[in-house]
Amino acid sequence: MRMLNRRAGIAAGALAVAGLTLASTGVASADSPAARPSDAVGVGSDTLQNLADFLFDGAPGAVNGYNAQGNINRVYSVFSTGDANGRAIYDGTCGAAGANGLGTFCSATTSQAPNSLPGSVVLREGTKPVVRPNGSGAGAAALVQDTPGDATNFPGYEGLPNGSIQFARMSRLPNTTEEGTCPTSGACGGLHVYQAATDQLEIATSNISGATYEGPTGLSAKELVDIYSCTKTKWNQLPGNTTGSANTIHPLIPQSGSGTRNFFLADLQAANGGSAVTLGSCVRTVQEHDPTGIYADPTPADAIEPFSAGKIALINSGYFANGAGYKGTNGSNAYTANQLKLLSGTPGDTNPVYNSTRGLYFVIRQADLASKTPLQPGGTENWAQTLFTGSTSWIARSSQASAYAAAGFTQAYKDCGINPGTC
Repeated sequence: MRMLNRRAGIAAGALAVAGLTLASTGVASADSPAARPSDAVGVGSDTLQNLADFLFDGAPGAVNGYNAQGNINRVYSVFSTGDANGRAIYDGTCGAAGANGLGTFCSATTSQAPNSLPGSVVLREGTKPVVRPNGSGAGAAALVQDTPGDATNFPGYEGLPNGSIQFARMSRLPNTTEEGTCPTSGACGGLHVYQAATDQLEIATSNISGATYEGPTGLSAKELVDIYSCTKTKWNQLPGNTTGSANTIHPLIPQSGSGTRNFFLADLQAANGGSAVTLGSCVRTVQEHDPTGIYADPTPADAIEPFSAGKIALINSGYFANGAGYKGTNGSNAYTANQLKLLSGTPGDTNPVYNSTRGLYFVIRQADLASKTPLQPGGTENWAQTLFTGSTSWIARSSQASAYAAAGFTQAYKDCGINPGTC
């Protein structure tokens, strides 16, 4: 498991996809057409949505995805917000969009979040639209609610027929509460976890021309405890930075239910001697891994956010679309390469710079492994076995290495089993 030296490899792998056309025309957003009863559907984490897209629909310059193999039944991995870039979709009731095209946040100085639209999607043909599960927690909850075989305890996700969702994408392991909602003795059978890859969670800041980062070159987990509890609110209050900027720090945190948010807060808790860190009023909520959070900040040079190194590598590869309405304070499009950077310097308190390795997971209901229905006509394996189980499953094959590299992650397959405490 590589740590600090891994970023160069990520960037190289992601940069290799720049400027190339998609290897296949896919359906990963599951918007049109909707999935049929025999297709497999996944929901959840924004962190994994592009990886899942590349695995199942193909990546630019990489191997074709599962859906390009001539298979009759397909895999639909639903985008978290309804946007292929992973951006939040804002409404207009929290202030009109400014001249730069970005929606105005409710408040620049409090923890109030923007009014974001909970995007909807038709998951299965012939069914009604439902709210997209946005984040690891929402994905796990939807998966459990959808459990077939016990309509009393599992009423279906927002009234959909049970069995409409097959897997959840998660950027953290299921917690004990989530595991408890899917008991091993019932129809759900427990949550079975497959690690697909590893990613680095680091601190992102602005690298925008004219709005470059004002703080120290590195921040430790202990310093982040003080920043996110709002105990220290200015850059020159940090150890070793007493002559630095007197600007106010703007700490950003992903939305509730985000696996990145939970993973980051767990890291802060560990750095705080095991005591949970209460977010202070200086912290603002944003959509995870959406650079708009930093771009739309009143002073992007003072904004920091826990961010997937893989997502930044993918941004820097030139993969994402840049809509004319998503411009930063200097007029550059929000998804332009190298306008965000990750902190890698030495913190002033001499502790290691925050850089945390985490697993990325696909989660299914254990009971679904027992299905006798093959995913493909004439086959012998059901969808869970075909896609996730064992070294020959679709996500575990060594031939998928280019898809993982294109997404900015390191392939690291493990079958973690049912309700794993660690993996």
